[in-house]
Amino acid sequence: TLVKIEQYFGKETQPRPKDKVKIGVHLAEKPISVERLHVEHRKTEQAHMIFGWPGLKRTDTRKEIMAVLHTLLGGTMSSRLFSEVREKRGLCYYVRSDVDYYHDCGVLGASAGVDPKRVHEAVEVIIDEFNQLATKKKPVTQEEVQKAKDHLLGKITLSLEDSQSVAQYLGLQGVLENEIEQLDQTLAKVKAVTLEEVQELATELIMPNQMRFGLIGPYENSDEFA
Repeated sequence: TLVKIEQYFGKETQPRPKDKVKIGVHLAEKPISVERLHVEHRKTEQAHMIFGWPGLKRTDTRKEIMAVLHTLLGGTMSSRLFSEVREKRGLCYYVRSDVDYYHDCGVLGASAGVDPKRVHEAVEVIIDEFNQLATKKKPVTQEEVQKAKDHLLGKITLSLEDSQSVAQYLGLQGVLENEIEQLDQTLAKVKAVTLEEVQELATELIMPNQMRFGLIGPYENSDEFA
């Protein structure tokens, strides 16, 4: 066994880089797709949809604000999307908000799996929830912000209970962000998020002419979703 380990893992097939590889040359000048609608026909029992708006880069200092916004939108069973789309109307099998951070761009959005016969109603309700938040027709409340912050504080703390998770948490920061933030610093930033900051970020990012929409389901014509 030791001989086989040495045989397969003992030799370096390629020289290891001495310094961090510069990734800037690989970043796109326009990282957000110009295509705003994509419908893919498949004979599925559920219609799977995803919405997206340009979000924040990995290095943006407002990531904790985004985390609170993402959580109150669709990160818990008491969030807006879950309450409106699933609980009140029974439109979906699952619904959640989505957020991702990359070096050159980010994404804020939502995804859902719905009854194909009720897909248009679900699309309207989900988009309406985003728009009402952005336009302040249904503004962020202090209760929502506090619940989201409490959820995040508990989730972050519990996620770092074992040494592997801690190593990953710190290591990824060093590799991807070139600096390491300790847990107490992260928690303090979450606690410091204000209602005004969350509302301001929602209004800035959720713009009607920037939304992208993708759908997989038993639909032949994408024009009906345009």
